Amino acid sequence: MLVEGFGLDQRLRPPDMTSFLTPEADLFSVWHLGIPDVGTDSWSLTVGGAVTQQLTLSLDD
Repeated sequence: MLVEGFGLDQRLRPPDMTSFLTPEADLFSVWHLGIPDVGTDSWSLTVGGAVTQQLTLSLDD
């Protein structure tokens, strides 16, 4: 795990929000069970089961 437990990363406080649109850099992040350390070279997602053809995607896909 990169980070254990609960966390909140909030850069922009509500009184400082002056626009209806929030820039991506000012969005907040919340995590409840930690942040896993995912190897981007070996990560994949496989879609299978009730599908016509199984599909495996890499992170680059």
